[in-house]
Amino acid sequence: MDNKRNIKIGIVVAVLFLAIGFAAVTSTLNIMGTTTIGPNDANFRQNVSFNSATLLHDGDTISSGATLGTTTNTNDTINVVIPEMNSIGDTYIVNYTIKNDSQYNARLGVLNCSITNDKVNASDYVSITPANGLKDTVLSRNSTSDIDTVTVKMIKSFSGTVNGEDVGALTLNISCNMVATAESAS
Repeated sequence: MDNKRNIKIGIVVAVLFLAIGFAAVTSTLNIMGTTTIGPNDANFRQNVSFNSATLLHDGDTISSGATLGTTTNTNDTINVVIPEMNSIGDTYIVNYTIKNDSQYNARLGVLNCSITNDKVNASDYVSITPANGLKDTVLSRNSTSDIDTVTVKMIKSFSGTVNGEDVGALTLNISCNMVATAESAS
C-alpha cells in the first residue's frame, strides 16, 4: 500500500514539476514594426473639380456660354464666352458647382477673379464679382456643392477708341481661381 501511495505521490509531484517546468519554458511572440502615412496629393488635385457651369443673361441660359474645360484630365477650368457687352448694365451670371470625388473633405476658399486687356484698364468698363457663397464650405468627400455665382457687368460705356486710335470691340480676359484645401475624412 505504501508503494501504491508513493507512486501516486510521485505522479502528482511529477505532474507539478512538469507544469512548473512548462511554464518556465514558455515564450511570448510579438510582431512589432512601423508604418508611414502620408497625403495623396494627386487624389485631391484630380478629384476636386467643377461639376457644372451655366451662363445666364436676363434669366435665360446661353447654351454655349459656359463649358467645363480640362487642363489635366480634370474639370479644373470653366471656359466662359460672354457675348459682346455694349450697354451699361449688361449683366451675365456664371453659375457653377464643385464636385469632390476625392478621399478627403475639401475646404473651399475664396474665388478670386480679375478681368484684363492689353489696351485698357478692363475693370474701368466691366466689373466681375464672385458671390463667394462657398467660401469656407467643407465639401464632404463624394459630394457636390450648392450653386455659386460670378456676376459680370458692364459699368461704363466703351467708345471704341483708345488713345485716339479706333480699336472697335475689345476682348476682355476673365480669370478666376479658388484654392481648395484637403482635410482628413473617414
